[in-house]
Amino acid sequence: MDLARREVEELRESWLKQRELFKRLENDKLSSNDRQRVERLQHSIRAQLTSYGFKSLEPSEVEIDKTTYRPVHEGFDLGFDLSASDMIRLIWAYLFGVLEIGQEPGGRHLGLLIFDEPRQQEAAKESYRALLAHASHTGDAGAQVLFATSEPLDSLKDMLADHPAHLLVLAPGEKLLQQVS
Repeated sequence: MDLARREVEELRESWLKQRELFKRLENDKLSSNDRQRVERLQHSIRAQLTSYGFKSLEPSEVEIDKTTYRPVHEGFDLGFDLSASDMIRLIWAYLFGVLEIGQEPGGRHLGLLIFDEPRQQEAAKESYRALLAHASHTGDAGAQVLFATSEPLDSLKDMLADHPAHLLVLAPGEKLLQQVS
């Protein structure tokens, strides 16, 4: 047991040293514009989390770490502290946030997001509705957002009723990519 404790303590010390090195890099590398981008990313994520019904903690407590650019709470990565459905909501918000910031002048995002079964953790239908609405408005800014989903067609049509979207329905077994003859 003592050996295990020593190993854990060594790992902790190593982690703290690495984190300090990252902090020094942050202070040296981030320009004023970069710091503003991180702030806008954080703001976008928080706003989306609110609209998606994020409940594991207050969206205003989610921050973007300025060394890893990952969402954190009180300095710790959020990967282990969230419900499965809130983790999915966080992923949605992060991906859209990066897309939005990357499409600003000087940004370098391709402008494409592809979601494969984004409701996989049974996120609430209202959360999914908010995601589709956000995707629709992001598309207004010139981005391409593609969804592959097994959500029932009537449900999708209902959720998209007030939002511009191009809905392509494939029959069971039909493939989007076809062999060229």
